[in-house]
Amino acid sequence: MIEVMGIPVPGETLMTYVGYLIYQGKLNYAASVAIIYSAICIGITIAYCLGKKLGHPFFIKFGPSFCMGQDKFEKAERWFVKYGYRLIFFAYLVPGVRNINGYCAGIMETPFVKFALPAFTGALFYIVTFTTLGRILGSQWDKYNQQINTYLIAGLILIIVGFIAYKICRR
Repeated sequence: MIEVMGIPVPGETLMTYVGYLIYQGKLNYAASVAIIYSAICIGITIAYCLGKKLGHPFFIKFGPSFCMGQDKFEKAERWFVKYGYRLIFFAYLVPGVRNINGYCAGIMETPFVKFALPAFTGALFYIVTFTTLGRILGSQWDKYNQQINTYLIAGLILIIVGFIAYKICRR
């Protein structure tokens, strides 16, 4: 839930680990997918409502603080006009984009029904993909988990260094 609200949480890794626990027989597949799906739908809805409530002025004022200035917002609007609601579905497959998807749709005042169908469908695809991946990896989870953690830590370090460099250069 918190991942789709913009808090950096390794959702793919967590869902893959849930798949591993399913493989071990510690969790039920259908129940796990249903719980994760419910949490993500709640998070998506909260993000959408916050985006709609706070609106464009809030985004203009505070967006640059988290590297989403007016230019990026306008680019997102152009993409949305060009690709329509398919963009919402595929946004859940792109790390970082799924974290702001609900906010952007709310800010752009997309009707909730037109947003929810592709968003919830994309979220379900995302959940089933990574949970099933963990289930399939099964006993090899430990091998892949170490590699995933290594790449996630390296990626996080690169993002932090890039963000700091960006802020320094901007000043």
